[in-house]
Amino acid sequence: MVGPFALSAQLRSLLSLRLGNRYWKGDPKGGRVNWIPFSAALNEDIEAAKQAKEKKFKVDDERFIDFRAMLQRRYDDPKRRRDVKRKTAKMRAAEEKAAAKKAAKAAQEQEEEQEEEVEEEEEEDSPPPQRTSRSRAAAAKAKPAAKPAKRATRKKKR
Repeated sequence: MVGPFALSAQLRSLLSLRLGNRYWKGDPKGGRVNWIPFSAALNEDIEAAKQAKEKKFKVDDERFIDFRAMLQRRYDDPKRRRDVKRKTAKMRAAEEKAAAKKAAKAAQEQEEEQEEEVEEEEEEDSPPPQRTSRSRAAAAKAKPAAKPAKRATRKKKR
């Protein structure tokens, strides 16, 4: 039997997948942007406020979300702010698909590089072919023919 809290958590996760999750922009780590998700309960409240077309949403005693600018601001200093974004299930699926495509391309390029390295090693290991009089004649025939000389043309003076 499933407890009431487990069911509530399941409903919250399904609801967040349908409605989308909100994230606030944290401090960069290793040169990458760090997006931090709001809690599931807070996500529901933020989404409800947005659907009710409210201008602001109180996150806690120190911060609020400005829906017009999609920023998280502080009450004591509104100039201090962080970006806020919403990511839906479709957006997550598109990002995962793009990441998988990028990984497949990188794997293919790596495989091609390895094949080229193996071919180069095989060429280095094998002795050069010995030329016979027959192969010299074939090589001479394979050389491209010289380009025909261009005719000199004179411009008429007027």
